[in-house]
Amino acid sequence: MAPPVPNYKLETLARHFQVTIQPNHRAIDDAKATVELLGHLLARLSPQSDGRTGAIARYHQRLYPLAQQMAGWRQALSHTRPAPLLDRLGQILGWGDVAPLRDFLAARDDDTLDPFTALRELLDYAAMAKNSLDRIAVGENRLPVVTLHQAKGLEFEAIFLPVLNKDVFPWRSKQDSEEEKRLFYVGLTRPRRHLFLSAHGTPSPFLTHALGV
Repeated sequence: MAPPVPNYKLETLARHFQVTIQPNHRAIDDAKATVELLGHLLARLSPQSDGRTGAIARYHQRLYPLAQQMAGWRQALSHTRPAPLLDRLGQILGWGDVAPLRDFLAARDDDTLDPFTALRELLDYAAMAKNSLDRIAVGENRLPVVTLHQAKGLEFEAIFLPVLNKDVFPWRSKQDSEEEKRLFYVGLTRPRRHLFLSAHGTPSPFLTHALGV
């Protein structure tokens, strides 16, 4: 059973188990604290070994097919290109039309990479991680559509901030308006050359303040 602690950082667990040497970010002390902590954890695990063995025996028949399937997927990752892999997954899980996503994977698949590495690259790209945003923003004839959170730390030649309406931005039920002000500032400071702000109906108070009206 996991110890009742707020998190599982080394410092927190060391305090909980009252290890002799508390971690202090000195390599030797942190290593000693880790070794002692492992001793405490192993002592808690040993009495439960019979229970774990019994659980494995009870659920082995149910879990074995899943384990086999997972092993098959791991093997497929190493030799199947992303688009065919999606087709195979869609057939097994009974997904509907995956043609648009398949076309995206096929178009972005870098065939100079092995299948697994190519899939990782595609997942990074789709997740819009910061490095992927940098690649989109530089040297590609594409229009990134991102959140203000994702735009932090990045710059673009032009920025479009649409729908700056009252009760939309800031959202009427949002309690932390200061956080939304900071996000608005992020949007205002991302462009290198051009900034386009738009609203219809009643404009956001952020917009009227920024324009001085």
